[in-house]
Amino acid sequence: MPLFDEIPRTEVRPRRQNEGGFEYMNTSTRPGISAIRELLEGWFERLPPDGQADVRGRFRSRDDAQHQSAFFEMYWHELLRCSGYEIELHPAMPNASTNPDFLAHRNGASRFYLEATLVMPPGYPGTDRRFAELHDTLDRMNSPDYFLDIEYRGSPQANIRGRLIRERLERWFRDLNHAEISGLYREHAYDAVPTLTWDEQGCVLKFTPIPKGPQFRGQPGARPVGAVMPTEMRELRTHDDIRAAIEGKATKYGNLDRPLVVAVNVLDDFCDNADIRNALFGEEQVIAIRPADGQFRHEWGHRAPNGAWLGRGGPRNRLVSAVSVTHQLSPSKLRSRVVGLIHKPWAMNPLAMEAMTIPQITISVPDGQIREEDGTNHADLLGIPDPWPVRPAE
Repeated sequence: MPLFDEIPRTEVRPRRQNEGGFEYMNTSTRPGISAIRELLEGWFERLPPDGQADVRGRFRSRDDAQHQSAFFEMYWHELLRCSGYEIELHPAMPNASTNPDFLAHRNGASRFYLEATLVMPPGYPGTDRRFAELHDTLDRMNSPDYFLDIEYRGSPQANIRGRLIRERLERWFRDLNHAEISGLYREHAYDAVPTLTWDEQGCVLKFTPIPKGPQFRGQPGARPVGAVMPTEMRELRTHDDIRAAIEGKATKYGNLDRPLVVAVNVLDDFCDNADIRNALFGEEQVIAIRPADGQFRHEWGHRAPNGAWLGRGGPRNRLVSAVSVTHQLSPSKLRSRVVGLIHKPWAMNPLAMEAMTIPQITISVPDGQIREEDGTNHADLLGIPDPWPVRPAE
């Protein structure tokens, strides 16, 4: 039972916006995708046989959350295996009816549970699908002279008439003066660049031409859609989602007699170290102070007591021993993403530093000093070639 189908493959195109991750990897014959397929097939073969059917079904799903979660579980199973562990899949728990993903043990001594979970980007599946379909339709547009910038406001309540919009844009592009628009960009006169506005299904779309340079003008195969972005801003609360993901696992399995590691893959576009620390220790706060002279000044205050590890009553969720938070880890980004561990200083069952050789962070109590320990790159442990994905032979 292989992970991918054993079929002839001829596709060399890039992935379409509305195409599932498995669907693209299963049909592409690009060298980089072929290397990814071979790698993941090996990971899948080394899963315990009784867990392969479940992982295979989710990995092949068009539901992105299912697909991504299956990949992330295969990734951690392989990383633990390459770290010298034997892995038990979904071990029985004495105090809960649910099971964590893995119980890892090495040489009969080091034993810990690991649970892999995702933070998905905000959005609405219907809206995302409609914009992806529009994106794919416009990428088939005949546009030898221009790339296309798209801004939108609102959410389409029904399917967008992509073919009609494409035909209208092609006629509009033919009437534009490439030399004049190129001159406006050189002079940074962006407000003078012509735009086309289209009201469709409760969504307002604004299209802006971006002149192609000599290296792309008239060349086949260059997809015209350069950027798609909302005109309305959203508040970034990635740390809330990370905190919720950790807290959701912290009490799920009852009392534990071994360390519990929670691995989180953040798939939203926005995630940095500040988001991770806000999720664990509480949000940073700025205090506005108005002294007698009436001039406000701002100072950093104590963190809000709303972290996954620190709350109003002090340390909390102490059954979590360590976390690993990665950002948009995927099969094609195994060389470009950092994977490490952050140890919880108040854990009931601390995870030994020697449990993993990847980079680790510890926090001393009570001074709160953060110490970073270098370690082995996870991609090196996994034997991932550099560069990755592999490039076509020249």
